[in-house]
Amino acid sequence: TAFDSWDRPFTGFSGTVSLKGITSLETFQVGTGKVTSPYPLGTSFHDARTQVIYTTNDLLHAGQITAFSLQLTGAPGQTLSNWTIRMKHSISAQFPQKGSWEDGGWSLVYQRDQTITGVGWVTFYLDTPFYYDGTNNLLVDLSFDNTSYSNDGMVLGTASQATRVIYGRSDSGFGSPLNWSAQYGPVPRLTNQVPNARFVVESSVPISPRVAGPFVQGVWSGDVAVSVPLTNVFLRAVDQDGHAGLGNVFAVEGNPASPAEGSRIFAIQPKVGSIEISFSTQPGQKYVVERTTDLGSGTWTPVETSITASGSLTTVLDNAPVRGGNCFYRVRNMP
Repeated sequence: TAFDSWDRPFTGFSGTVSLKGITSLETFQVGTGKVTSPYPLGTSFHDARTQVIYTTNDLLHAGQITAFSLQLTGAPGQTLSNWTIRMKHSISAQFPQKGSWEDGGWSLVYQRDQTITGVGWVTFYLDTPFYYDGTNNLLVDLSFDNTSYSNDGMVLGTASQATRVIYGRSDSGFGSPLNWSAQYGPVPRLTNQVPNARFVVESSVPISPRVAGPFVQGVWSGDVAVSVPLTNVFLRAVDQDGHAGLGNVFAVEGNPASPAEGSRIFAIQPKVGSIEISFSTQPGQKYVVERTTDLGSGTWTPVETSITASGSLTTVLDNAPVRGGNCFYRVRNMP
């Protein structure tokens, strides 16, 4: 059932929502300052781009970042065309005095025409989660590309001892902000006012369907299948405008895999300094978990050997995970 911002049933909703099964969720807030600034929502110009360094002290540990939030005191006066969020790791803790645009190595995590009408914390649920390694700093790039101007959106920030932000704006003078570089684009300005932000780091479980709807008079009913037996699972639904809702916590029961069927890996999740692998098992059966960086090599490295399952789902940790590049896991039955 769809609800409005006053927690009342909203019968006018007839769209679809994306669904995600979540098993753990942490939110890291960066900054509590009360200084307001227009970046990255300075719509008094056609185009704007902001790059912010968030440090390892801000984010605490590794994990899949699935949402990013800004704290607004005023909404921008128009839709943000091609509102784009990109992320990448960085060893830099601040920008140099003659800062220039970082223009390579980005991961695109969110992009759409964005209308923001409210204030307070505004959350963007990432289209593509970003795996933060917990070792490097995180560089976030935010931009929009309009053809007109209005009044600025206003964002709360916190003063830093280092210049961790660069920003620039233009009235369509340099093309798309996504292509601004050290050689082309407005010269960025530096500041130590870091936008307050929240990062959501979570673990998920495969579910079906991943899209529900269309809703009829604010209601959709149907079955949702969770492919692995687990406790403490909940669903999150997000509509196309970014409105989100969380369901109640529930448990999933299932039949254990038989030895003849083998085992199926249900989830691979990053943890602090390790990788967690969850797979279906037959109680009393023995298994081995292995990994490789090259499927064509035929060489597999043991992660855990002689695992004796006690239930229908078993979880092990790879405490020496591969850093950088691809890594593949498999589970084998042992006699």
